[in-house]
Amino acid sequence: MFEDLGTFLLWFACTWLLVNIVEGYIEGYSSQRKLIEQEVHKVLNEMIHQVKIERHGDMIYWFDKDDDQFIAQGKNTEEIVAVLKDRFKDHIFVLDDKYLMAGPEFEMVDMSVANLQKIKI
Repeated sequence: MFEDLGTFLLWFACTWLLVNIVEGYIEGYSSQRKLIEQEVHKVLNEMIHQVKIERHGDMIYWFDKDDDQFIAQGKNTEEIVAVLKDRFKDHIFVLDDKYLMAGPEFEMVDMSVANLQKIKI
């Protein structure tokens, strides 16, 4: 197959170079993908809020379950939605793991299994 040592060494060097280029490409792609996944995860964590609801007197308070940050307050859902429209235009709110509200209209959507089975995709 190889007539002399020089041809063999040239073949070996080309093969080694090609393998290293492919490995470098795969490694770079993998690290880029990890960075993108981390950024997407970060953005989604900032946009999606699990809501903890507290009632004190006639006021309703919404807090983020993850970090206990204050989200909004109001005497009813309409007042809270007005705050959400102003402060959290592109955010998603999950209430009691059962309901979902998302901008721009922030209409309450039932996420129960029975309701999701009715939705045709």
